[in-house]
Amino acid sequence: MTIQLSLKDAVQVVQQQGVIVDIRDNAAYADKHVPGAMHIPAAIVPDRAPLLLSPQRPIVIFCADDDSGYAAAATLRNMRFHAVAGYYIADFSEWEAVGLPVSQGDIEQILPAEAEAMLATSDTFRFIDVREPHEYASGHACNAELIPLGTVPDNVASFDVDAPTIIICRSGARSQQAAEFLGSNGVKKLYNVAGGTLGWMSAGLPTE
Repeated sequence: MTIQLSLKDAVQVVQQQGVIVDIRDNAAYADKHVPGAMHIPAAIVPDRAPLLLSPQRPIVIFCADDDSGYAAAATLRNMRFHAVAGYYIADFSEWEAVGLPVSQGDIEQILPAEAEAMLATSDTFRFIDVREPHEYASGHACNAELIPLGTVPDNVASFDVDAPTIIICRSGARSQQAAEFLGSNGVKKLYNVAGGTLGWMSAGLPTE
């Protein structure tokens, strides 16, 4: 049975190693979202969920209304994501009122092959690797620019807020943190490479 979660219930699931799947549209997500939330717009949940989500990890669906939340939960359960806890209608006035964090910026999760294809077809993207120098030296995606995560705040002024930016790390966690920071500092379009450099190399994509 799909249930609507209260704020307290949603937070409890997240604290128990759950993941937030935000199915709202790009504009709503960019305006405000929970740091670390996985943005998978409702229309592409069937395609993206098997690639980006773990069936064992508890899931809270952030949605705009009951209908979309219920539909997304049903879709995920039909795909054997049985750990869906329920949906929460995103109310950020409630969320912020109790001191919970929010972030901004349009962050899209993409696969390594998608990132490589985007970079191959356009020179408008900035491509950064936020791992440490020793990790980068041991092998990195072709043309990725090294900006370790800890130095991103010092380099924020170098980012063109209107230029799309692709971010990669080892597995996708640090790059998500970098994307959250850059989004909160005005960068309008960000792409996080899910699976990171490990996924890039496993896919046989070009490295240096």
